[in-house]
Amino acid sequence: MVKFMFLMRGDRHEPGDAFRKRVIDAFIPELLSGSEAPCKVTLTTVDAPRLSLTPYRKDRIALVSVWEQQQSRDTEWSRKACQAWSGPCHGYRVEESTPRSYERTWPAGTQTPGIGLLTLFRARKGLAHDDFIRMWHLGHTPLGMSVHPLWNYVRNVVLAPIVPGSPLLGGIVEEHVKTREDMLNPVRFFGGIARMFPNMVRIGLDIRKWMDLGSIENYLVTEQWIRDHQGSSAAAGQVDGCPNPLT
Repeated sequence: MVKFMFLMRGDRHEPGDAFRKRVIDAFIPELLSGSEAPCKVTLTTVDAPRLSLTPYRKDRIALVSVWEQQQSRDTEWSRKACQAWSGPCHGYRVEESTPRSYERTWPAGTQTPGIGLLTLFRARKGLAHDDFIRMWHLGHTPLGMSVHPLWNYVRNVVLAPIVPGSPLLGGIVEEHVKTREDMLNPVRFFGGIARMFPNMVRIGLDIRKWMDLGSIENYLVTEQWIRDHQGSSAAAGQVDGCPNPLT
């Protein structure tokens, strides 16, 4: 099964609820029209804190993941995505791996508990692709999972852009924690008061080896499955009733 990911960008001044409804009520139905493909949405529905060790972007962004049986349908999916979204839309074919996975007990159409960190980045300039993957997968992944209280960790290696004009990316990472404190409290996110600063140094020194630091985009996000791999779907218009994880 092939995975396509689409990035839709919005205005940072647009309210989170309005952006969420625009993505889920308008964009998703048009994108999935005539298809039974599994689909998941990750988006900035809440405002990032003003002060944080993690440099969160303030822009509105939605990451829509679609799983398709045929790679050859990338042009069709790209056309539908660009037609359905009024702003900047970029798309990629990716290779997914999930080093740590939650056991989903909530139905499609219901917001995933907790909050997430969406990170977009490129490989360090001059680094061979094989070295980039090795340092990321075999070095940084086990380090990050030993430091951060991650509940779910999805790696997406970007194989190719499928929407013309899409910016170059090397990876798209989705990290999820169970509570807002796990993400927004740096003591908890970096492994406790005694290990916080050493772990921050370890993480920082590690990513400098293989990641283009100037390309990093971090977003505080929530997640919602629209249709899962078992075929379960959200009821039409089911976008309300999801608690704000930051209140």
